Amino acid sequence: MKESGRDEFVVQNGKGGIRHLFSLSKPSAFNREYLPHIAAYARLILDLGYDQPQSSFSLYRKFTKDLINKKAGGWYETDAEFYDPNGELYLHVEAKKSQKETEAVTRGLNIVGSLSGLSKSHAKELEYVLDLKPKYLWVVGPGSIDPAKYIYSVKVGGTDAELVPLPQMAPSPGHTGTFSIKQLR
Repeated sequence: MKESGRDEFVVQNGKGGIRHLFSLSKPSAFNREYLPHIAAYARLILDLGYDQPQSSFSLYRKFTKDLINKKAGGWYETDAEFYDPNGELYLHVEAKKSQKETEAVTRGLNIVGSLSGLSKSHAKELEYVLDLKPKYLWVVGPGSIDPAKYIYSVKVGGTDAELVPLPQMAPSPGHTGTFSIKQLR
């Protein structure tokens, strides 16, 4: 549905570049996931030294291979990505609409430390890390942005990933070179 309104914001990506803070299908229904999504992205840039030109916000991608629950070729959206000077995915931000959702996913990660140990419903929320292979993952929701909580180092091996909780946000990568975000799409 192509509608414009005072609540819209535009993202630069290949598919579906207009986002609405309010749902167009349900009058007055607020898309709650966007608040922590926008807040985390802004905090990384404004407070933590991450480089906005070396990032993407709300990027659509296709799975490049079959994963745990997802099949190659299916579309998915990443909330925010920050890249290192070589264009490699350094930090991925996964936003959740509520503290309850955020804690449900991260509680399992903190206990088992891998995707394979999570329930199917929680694994499908994070299995894109097998495709993207970020160095770090930050799962955000209300109450987990300042101070930053739920930060993990990520090590992908085959169809599993080890996610190790970190005590603080990963430092921003040093950006000495340039690359085009379009190279990543």
